[in-house]
Amino acid sequence: MKIKRNFEEISLADIDFSNECFKFAVGSPPEQLRESIKGYGILCPPILYVSGDGGKLVIVSGFGRLHVARELKITKLVAAVITQNVSMADLLMLALNERIGKRALNAAEQALVVSKAANIAGRENTIKQVMPLVGLEPSGKVFDQYLMLSGLERPLLNYLAENRISVQAALELCKVEATERLALAELLLSLGCSASIQKDVVVLCREIALREKLPVHEILADSEARQIMDNPGLNRRQKTNLLRVYLRKRRYPLLSKREAQFKQSVDELRLPPGVMVKPPPYFEGDRWSLEVGFRDEKELASKLKKIDELVASGRFVGVLR
Repeated sequence: MKIKRNFEEISLADIDFSNECFKFAVGSPPEQLRESIKGYGILCPPILYVSGDGGKLVIVSGFGRLHVARELKITKLVAAVITQNVSMADLLMLALNERIGKRALNAAEQALVVSKAANIAGRENTIKQVMPLVGLEPSGKVFDQYLMLSGLERPLLNYLAENRISVQAALELCKVEATERLALAELLLSLGCSASIQKDVVVLCREIALREKLPVHEILADSEARQIMDNPGLNRRQKTNLLRVYLRKRRYPLLSKREAQFKQSVDELRLPPGVMVKPPPYFEGDRWSLEVGFRDEKELASKLKKIDELVASGRFVGVLR
């Protein structure tokens, strides 16, 4: 739908800044925008809509520009004003299309678009028409995920927008009690780990909390966890590795015990370098693997001979038991 706009000089006092129906940006306007408006004024007029509620102007696009203008004490400016009767769905599509060609939306902004579009246009229209516009796969699964993300608290949305917390980890944080999310998020920020490890840490903490019926912050306050996190001699990678070992041991105590026994048994075999024994997944089943690395036939023969001797001696029984 082609929407007519009139370019008019308007007063900022006539704008309803509290109405953020079409605001999708997360975070503060960049300093470059502030400097640009200081030096040259608003070069690209914002789009406003005359609401039927008292005639106040609603912002369709240009939230950042208008907020900076207000901070700079600008009282009047030129804007593209829509005076015709237009549906909220059409205004939404106008706001989204106005962004095409500009900076891509980050994950937090995509989540807000999905949430607001769902309220205005409904689930199916959001999936078919809106999600492709903002770079999301138009599927029900992705819709549900981003709708869930939109419910995160503002600090967490900021972390997601800054890519300091991954989408995978943020989705797992959605399953944690709201009062516990920030503590977990701050842990992830302090570790500075990859997306997959972030997700793993959140899942482990959440499952331990459910299993032990404890709040997450008590798990993180445990003396062993604090010894790791507060150790000034460890770098981020070392802290991450040690914390994951601790959480995994606490989440899977029997499996962790079996892994330790297995490692000790293998160490006692004193296998030749480059020979590895691999257990079945989670030590369930009876299919074990033996990996032998070698450079030539002579080295292979030597290693196979040593393995044969260990099998004949019965020393492998302790590993397989």
